[in-house]
Amino acid sequence: MASAPEVDHHEGEQMVQVAFARDSVEGGILRGLLEQEGIRSLLKPTGISGPQVGYGVFYAGYGGGGQRLMVWESEADEARALLAGTPVAERDPEA
Repeated sequence: MASAPEVDHHEGEQMVQVAFARDSVEGGILRGLLEQEGIRSLLKPTGISGPQVGYGVFYAGYGGGGQRLMVWESEADEARALLAGTPVAERDPEA
């Protein structure tokens, strides 16, 4: 028996950054923390990494470089509270 498709209740809402991870490995750990609490997220790479036309392959260190951890606006406060005890809380990617 097939299950019903997942309904997205975030129509018209934007995703916002709640943390900055040094790489996709660190980002994956943070995503796991959020997903355990039912908060869906995604990692948005920053800068140039991976195959780029005309540049060959750039590799920004182990894990592929900086990642912005994004969640839906309505879940941002809860996500920030969950991440408050981690070393990436409020890390500024520009610093």
